[in-house]
Amino acid sequence: MTEQENSSQMNGRPSLPIERGFPIEKVNAIAEKESRAGRWYRPVYTMHKWWSRKVGSLFRAITLYTLLDENTTKKDVELYEPSENETLGDFPKDIDNLVESINDVDMDNPDSLWDFYHKDIRIKDKKILDPFMGGGTSISESSRFGIDSVGIDLNPVAWFISKKQLDAGETTVEDLDSAFQEIKSDVEDEVKKYYVTPCPNGTHNADVIYNFWVKKIRCISCNHKIPLFRDYRVAKGRYENDEKYNTYCPECESITYTKNDGPESECNDCGNLFSHKEGNVTRGGYYNCSECGQKASITDAIEDQDGYDIQLYAVEYYCETCDNKGLGKNSYKAYKKAGPEDNAVLS
Repeated sequence: MTEQENSSQMNGRPSLPIERGFPIEKVNAIAEKESRAGRWYRPVYTMHKWWSRKVGSLFRAITLYTLLDENTTKKDVELYEPSENETLGDFPKDIDNLVESINDVDMDNPDSLWDFYHKDIRIKDKKILDPFMGGGTSISESSRFGIDSVGIDLNPVAWFISKKQLDAGETTVEDLDSAFQEIKSDVEDEVKKYYVTPCPNGTHNADVIYNFWVKKIRCISCNHKIPLFRDYRVAKGRYENDEKYNTYCPECESITYTKNDGPESECNDCGNLFSHKEGNVTRGGYYNCSECGQKASITDAIEDQDGYDIQLYAVEYYCETCDNKGLGKNSYKAYKKAGPEDNAVLS
């Protein structure tokens, strides 16, 4: 008997599967995809970015392994196969196997319940309280098991996001689209004027996907302006350039493709040789000045000049015009150096 099982019995409650074993390798495989590529793998209910949002797959597994216990019977759960029409399937299945699997979980067999991870399970007479719910991952995932969930947070934005995530489960796609179109018609022109950039393939504009900013300080010795980069890699390449990196050149400030292997890279625009993996910021919070060679504390420099500047140095863009012309993917969706027009839009 484990310490957790012994403790649960002493407290007069049944032992939980999570106290005996947990399928960490199975969960990690899904959680890594969700956390590293959230735009593709995030849960369907996610409506807004939240600081330090915990992955839904982890909370679903925790909920499954926590709210079922050794006293769970067939009367306590409903089990359905996922249905193609986005509702519960019609015929309960494998209830006996589910109940049996609950008691089979241990350190040698933590995956016993894993076969039920992807199924529609409704657990009766359970409640969850999250007093610091943040983006609401815990209560959203528990609600998918049909559980009464209560979330609390001092931040009103957290409350709004969590509430609307739960409301979305009771809203039709048509209603959501109608609401979106209404908001779009009201604010599209005002918002989109801040997200345009000259397309590098012509005289037309493209849409801005993301703006990249860097802090700048002046060297305390020579007064040279220094953009603070830990390394010069902006983003991993895509499509036929997926083995390369979009990299900022510290000499001409262009965005160039570099291979990630090797100690040195060459800028395709100016021919500058530099280490793309090492910027001018070193461990311990120091900068290295490329003009005079001074190495000094960043915080001292900021204090000396009463703050720091910020610089827009790169733009990720998408050009619908080039896409419709049939240009290559790396032409209509790519990264480029931020120009005067980009700074003018944001000023």
